[in-house]
Amino acid sequence: MKNITASKLKQIPEGYLIVGVDAHKKKHAVVIKTQDAVIHSRFKVDNSRQGFNELLDRTWRCMTMVGARGVMFAIEAGGRYWRPLAYFLDGNGIPFRLISPFTLKRRREGDDVDWRKNDYHDAETAGELLRTGAFTETRLAEGTYAELREVRHRRTTKQSKGQ
Repeated sequence: MKNITASKLKQIPEGYLIVGVDAHKKKHAVVIKTQDAVIHSRFKVDNSRQGFNELLDRTWRCMTMVGARGVMFAIEAGGRYWRPLAYFLDGNGIPFRLISPFTLKRRREGDDVDWRKNDYHDAETAGELLRTGAFTETRLAEGTYAELREVRHRRTTKQSKGQ
Protein backbone atom coordinates (compact mmCIF):
# COMPACT_ATOMS: atom_id res chain seq x y z
CA MET A 1 0.00 0.00 0.00
CA LYS A 2 1.33 3.40 -0.96
CA ASN A 3 1.71 6.21 1.51
CA ILE A 4 -0.59 8.83 -0.05
CA THR A 5 0.53 11.71 2.17
CA ALA A 6 4.19 11.08 1.37
CA SER A 7 3.48 11.06 -2.37
CA LYS A 8 1.52 14.31 -2.03
CA LEU A 9 4.35 15.95 -0.09
CA LYS A 10 6.77 15.04 -2.87
CA GLN A 11 4.68 17.24 -5.19
CA ILE A 12 5.85 20.34 -3.30
CA PRO A 13 9.52 20.90 -4.20
CA GLU A 14 11.93 21.95 -1.49
CA GLY A 15 12.38 25.70 -1.16
CA TYR A 16 8.96 26.69 -2.57
CA LEU A 17 6.71 29.34 -1.11
CA ILE A 18 3.20 28.28 -0.16
CA VAL A 19 0.44 30.74 -0.97
CA GLY A 20 -2.89 30.09 0.77
CA VAL A 21 -5.97 31.68 -0.82
CA ASP A 22 -9.46 32.06 0.62
CA ALA A 23 -11.53 32.85 -2.48
CA HIS A 24 -14.56 35.16 -2.32
CA LYS A 25 -16.86 36.93 -4.75
CA LYS A 26 -15.10 40.32 -4.73
CA LYS A 27 -11.77 39.92 -2.91
CA HIS A 28 -9.51 36.97 -2.17
CA ALA A 29 -7.56 36.80 1.10
CA VAL A 30 -3.95 35.68 0.61
CA VAL A 31 -1.30 34.46 3.05
CA ILE A 32 2.25 33.72 1.86
CA LYS A 33 4.39 31.40 3.97
CA THR A 34 7.54 29.33 3.64
CA GLN A 35 7.65 25.57 4.11
CA ASP A 36 8.81 26.04 7.69
CA ALA A 37 5.42 27.76 8.38
CA VAL A 38 6.78 31.31 8.71
CA ILE A 39 4.24 33.82 7.40
CA HIS A 40 5.79 36.55 5.23
CA SER A 41 2.79 38.45 3.87
CA ARG A 42 -0.98 38.88 4.20
CA PHE A 43 -3.10 40.89 1.80
CA LYS A 44 -6.30 40.92 -0.25
CA VAL A 45 -6.66 41.13 -4.02
CA ASP A 46 -9.64 41.67 -6.31
CA ASN A 47 -11.28 38.70 -7.99
CA SER A 48 -10.28 40.00 -11.43
CA ARG A 49 -7.43 39.70 -13.91
CA GLN A 50 -5.91 42.90 -12.50
CA GLY A 51 -6.12 41.46 -8.98
CA PHE A 52 -4.56 38.18 -10.14
CA ASN A 53 -1.68 40.07 -11.75
CA GLU A 54 -1.17 41.98 -8.50
CA LEU A 55 -1.18 38.65 -6.64
CA LEU A 56 1.56 37.28 -8.90
CA ASP A 57 3.58 40.49 -8.62
CA ARG A 58 3.48 40.46 -4.82
CA THR A 59 4.23 36.73 -4.76
CA TRP A 60 7.30 37.16 -7.01
CA ARG A 61 8.56 39.99 -4.81
CA CYS A 62 8.17 37.80 -1.73
CA MET A 63 9.95 34.94 -3.55
CA THR A 64 13.00 37.08 -4.25
CA MET A 65 12.95 38.52 -0.73
CA VAL A 66 13.13 35.09 0.94
CA GLY A 67 15.14 33.38 -1.81
CA ALA A 68 12.48 30.82 -2.73
CA ARG A 69 12.93 28.65 -5.83
CA GLY A 70 9.24 28.63 -6.77
CA VAL A 71 5.68 28.91 -5.57
CA MET A 72 2.64 26.67 -5.11
CA PHE A 73 -0.88 27.89 -4.40
CA ALA A 74 -3.43 26.32 -2.04
CA ILE A 75 -6.97 27.46 -2.91
CA GLU A 76 -10.03 26.75 -0.77
CA ALA A 77 -12.50 25.24 -3.22
CA GLY A 78 -15.73 26.49 -1.65
CA GLY A 79 -18.42 27.81 -3.98
CA ARG A 80 -17.37 28.77 -7.48
CA TYR A 81 -15.27 31.86 -6.83
CA TRP A 82 -11.99 29.90 -6.90
CA ARG A 83 -12.38 28.92 -10.57
CA PRO A 84 -11.24 32.16 -12.28
CA LEU A 85 -8.06 32.18 -10.18
CA ALA A 86 -7.44 28.48 -10.84
CA TYR A 87 -7.80 28.90 -14.62
CA PHE A 88 -5.56 31.99 -14.49
CA LEU A 89 -2.84 30.11 -12.61
CA ASP A 90 -3.19 27.08 -14.88
CA GLY A 91 -2.91 29.29 -17.96
CA ASN A 92 0.32 30.76 -16.59
CA GLY A 93 1.78 27.36 -15.69
CA ILE A 94 1.74 28.02 -11.95
CA PRO A 95 1.05 24.95 -9.78
CA PHE A 96 -1.87 24.94 -7.39
CA ARG A 97 -3.88 22.47 -5.35
CA LEU A 98 -7.45 22.65 -4.11
CA ILE A 99 -8.31 22.41 -0.43
CA SER A 100 -11.66 20.94 0.60
CA PRO A 101 -13.80 23.40 2.59
CA PHE A 102 -14.81 20.54 4.91
CA THR A 103 -11.18 19.64 5.64
CA LEU A 104 -10.35 23.30 6.19
CA LYS A 105 -13.24 23.71 8.64
CA ARG A 106 -12.25 20.61 10.60
CA ARG A 107 -8.61 21.70 10.80
CA ARG A 108 -9.63 25.19 11.91
CA GLU A 109 -11.90 23.75 14.63
CA GLY A 110 -9.16 21.41 15.84
CA ASP A 111 -6.47 24.09 15.90
CA ASP A 112 -8.34 26.92 17.58
CA VAL A 113 -9.59 26.93 21.11
CA ASP A 114 -11.70 30.04 20.41
CA TRP A 115 -12.77 28.79 16.91
CA ARG A 116 -11.98 32.15 15.36
CA LYS A 117 -12.88 32.49 11.70
CA ASN A 118 -11.71 35.17 9.32
CA ASP A 119 -10.50 35.30 5.75
CA TYR A 120 -6.80 35.46 6.59
CA HIS A 121 -7.08 32.58 9.02
CA ASP A 122 -8.78 30.44 6.36
CA ALA A 123 -6.07 31.32 3.81
CA GLU A 124 -3.40 30.47 6.38
CA THR A 125 -5.10 27.15 7.15
CA ALA A 126 -5.35 26.35 3.41
CA GLY A 127 -1.60 26.91 3.10
CA GLU A 128 -0.96 24.75 6.13
CA LEU A 129 -3.06 21.92 4.68
CA LEU A 130 -1.00 22.09 1.49
CA ARG A 131 2.21 22.09 3.52
CA THR A 132 1.11 18.93 5.37
CA GLY A 133 -0.20 17.10 2.28
CA ALA A 134 -3.97 17.34 2.97
CA PHE A 135 -5.02 18.60 -0.46
CA THR A 136 -7.00 17.38 -3.46
CA GLU A 137 -5.38 16.34 -6.73
CA THR A 138 -6.34 19.09 -9.14
CA ARG A 139 -7.45 18.77 -12.77
CA LEU A 140 -9.48 21.56 -14.31
CA ALA A 141 -12.22 20.79 -16.80
CA GLU A 142 -11.28 21.77 -20.35
CA GLY A 143 -13.01 21.86 -23.71
CA THR A 144 -16.34 20.04 -23.88
CA TYR A 145 -16.35 19.20 -20.16
CA ALA A 146 -15.93 22.85 -19.21
CA GLU A 147 -18.71 23.85 -21.61
CA LEU A 148 -21.05 21.20 -20.16
CA ARG A 149 -20.34 22.43 -16.64
CA GLU A 150 -21.14 26.02 -17.67
CA VAL A 151 -24.39 25.02 -19.42
CA ARG A 152 -25.46 22.99 -16.39
CA HIS A 153 -24.68 25.89 -14.07
CA ARG A 154 -26.71 28.32 -16.18
CA ARG A 155 -29.64 25.91 -16.34
CA THR A 156 -29.74 25.26 -12.58
CA THR A 157 -29.41 29.00 -11.93
CA LYS A 158 -32.43 29.72 -14.15
CA GLN A 159 -34.47 26.98 -12.48
CA SER A 160 -33.65 28.21 -8.99
CA LYS A 161 -34.76 31.73 -9.97
CA GLY A 162 -38.07 30.35 -11.22
CA GLN A 163 -37.65 31.32 -14.87
